[in-house]
Amino acid sequence: MPDLAKLELSLKLAAVAPDVERSGFEGVSTAHEPAWYSARFTFDPAHRILESDWPLGEVFASPLSAHSPKTSTLLIYRSEGKAQFRELDENETLLIQSLALGVPLGRVLEKNRGPDFDAMTFHRWIESGLLRSIMWAPV
Repeated sequence: MPDLAKLELSLKLAAVAPDVERSGFEGVSTAHEPAWYSARFTFDPAHRILESDWPLGEVFASPLSAHSPKTSTLLIYRSEGKAQFRELDENETLLIQSLALGVPLGRVLEKNRGPDFDAMTFHRWIESGLLRSIMWAPV
């Protein structure tokens, strides 16, 4: 299955990707709405989003079992130096894809039918090491 090979390759590449220093987090607790609107995020260079017509997480965990086609989207990332993956929902996929392009947070959130951003997602990104920096524009 080509998608399983892509997952395995992505995990290997994530393990050896260069590291990026963490920065900008000192402003998180004091930033006001205008600062958040213009904030740009930098994600760990190890991250990848992999979409498949197969439940790749299940296939990876049980490669010898029978599996039926089922769309899945995985985030490949590195946490504490270890490459890993987890399933993404559509909202988080859209957020990561848009923010990784350098689009300011406010611009992403103001789009009609755009993704939602919540504190739990944000904290999960910080704790896992996925989010590496926040660039605050002068307000």
